[in-house]
Amino acid sequence: MVSNALRFVISHPVQPVAIPGAKSPAQAQANASVGDSLLTPEERERLIQLTKLPKMAAIG
Repeated sequence: MVSNALRFVISHPVQPVAIPGAKSPAQAQANASVGDSLLTPEERERLIQLTKLPKMAAIG
C-alpha cells in the first residue's frame, strides 16, 4: 500500500516529488525502489476518479 501511494505521488506530471520517511535501511530501500516504475497517465487518472467523493444533492 505504501509503495502504491508513493508511486501515485511521484507519477504526478508537474510535481513528481515525494519525501518519505524510513525507520530502517530496508524501508529506505523499499521506498527507493518505488521509483523503478511509475503509473501511466491512465492509471493515475483512474485512481483520481476512484477517490472522488460523490456529489451531494443540493439542499434547498
